[in-house]
Amino acid sequence: MSFRHRLFFALSVSLVQACAPAPTVPLAPAVPLAPPAAAKLADPRAGLLTLAHGAFARRSEPAQVRRAVEAWEQALDAREDRELRLRLARASHFLGLVSEGAQRRVHFERGSEHALRAWRPAGRTGGDECAAARECAEAAPLFWRAENLEALAREQGIVAGAAPRALAECLAQRAVALRPDLFHGGPLRLLGRLLASLPALGGGDLAHSRELLEAAIARSPDFLQNRVDFAAFWAVKAQDREVFGSALRAVLDAPDGDAAIAPENRLARERARALLERADVLF
Repeated sequence: MSFRHRLFFALSVSLVQACAPAPTVPLAPAVPLAPPAAAKLADPRAGLLTLAHGAFARRSEPAQVRRAVEAWEQALDAREDRELRLRLARASHFLGLVSEGAQRRVHFERGSEHALRAWRPAGRTGGDECAAARECAEAAPLFWRAENLEALAREQGIVAGAAPRALAECLAQRAVALRPDLFHGGPLRLLGRLLASLPALGGGDLAHSRELLEAAIARSPDFLQNRVDFAAFWAVKAQDREVFGSALRAVLDAPDGDAAIAPENRLARERARALLERADVLF
């Protein structure tokens, strides 16, 4: 092979080697991306809570109130919840008002217990409840406990109802001091009822009862139970038939009002009619 041929061959080999692909370098294994932060798990009680809220909004139908109470109690079984206790205290009280016979007492007892558990969880009850109430800084559990106890006392009668009535008065006094406007003047309305119901020697105070009930009406004039209680408790005790009739006729002439209180107002109107029908007996 001539020198020229050898030179051409060498150059050809070099060119082929230069153009050859580089050896494949194995890629490092891909590092998997960190999974996205797990979404907050939905509350497993969500369906029950939605059902209960919707049913309670239709509480003018007793079956819907029962449905709400059952759903809230099932949700409570899944997890202790102070807010649900208060909702159940209110719903149980309403259910007691629209029930008949022995069931009324059952619902008031349950409502009272739910309110107590919202205030003093299991394991922390006992002792002087009235003394403990004076140290409590929140009105809602005290009010709903007292509201149910007072209703229970009326079901039990003068003798058997004396103890729950006395406790209700103590709790109501503290609720008035903390938040008199709660639930449309509820603490004022409740304490006004109690002071009109008790004899003077037993702590009753008709003058103060009137002040409290009129204050409840002034704060929440559209909440008709304030006027009904003024007539049913103060006017009857004072034997003032004119005030009795005027307050109840105002209830009958009033509209249902806002949807949030319309069921309570319809119930108050039914009570007003029943009281007017008994006027000759009451006076």
